[in-house]
Amino acid sequence: MLFRSIDGFKNAQLSLSAGHDMATIALYAALLAPQIGARCESIELNHVVPSSNEGPDFLNVQRFLDVPQLLAMAAENSRVVLYDDQSSKWTYPLAVSKALGWRDHLQVRPTTDH
Repeated sequence: MLFRSIDGFKNAQLSLSAGHDMATIALYAALLAPQIGARCESIELNHVVPSSNEGPDFLNVQRFLDVPQLLAMAAENSRVVLYDDQSSKWTYPLAVSKALGWRDHLQVRPTTDH
């Protein structure tokens, strides 16, 4: 990663922060670009759509996974903070995080806190 090649930034902690359509794109970037996702300490997302049907167009992506699965996968390597007033939309990634013992890997916070 170019940023880490700058003197003094080799061990800098990186984070992603995005909202609305860009939140879904940030999730894909964290998962599909190892130079981003593997080095990203935290991902903060606002107003994430609960399904790819409602977000940016990624053709045929739902044949394989949807946004809740993306969140669970991202939480494996980074701390994910999701700002949403309806945590019930995120039962799948929260259940995965709990089942795998990922304490604090995935947090759903009310939007008023952010």
